[in-house]
Amino acid sequence: MYVIPKLFSFVEVEKLTDLDKLYLALADVEMESYFNTLCYSLNINSLSALKDCTTTPDKIVMDSRDMDILKEEIGNKDFDFGQLSQVTITRLKKYKF
Repeated sequence: MYVIPKLFSFVEVEKLTDLDKLYLALADVEMESYFNTLCYSLNINSLSALKDCTTTPDKIVMDSRDMDILKEEIGNKDFDFGQLSQVTITRLKKYKF
């Protein structure tokens, strides 16, 4: 089970934390399954920390090719976090927590 930041219903974009934005960006590129690994194993807690990360993850934690793909996918996008929050809520409503 993944740790998911607070549900984003009717959220003002200014109130989103760095973790919220990281999760939304990962969800937008369909790589949200890496959220826990990034945050808890690699101590990456924001989009800027992800983009600035130059260390190669331990293979047990995450394949370095996956990190490269993730950084490329996220680095090439401009995110509308207001829109992404609503899309993410719709996707999450399918799951029972």
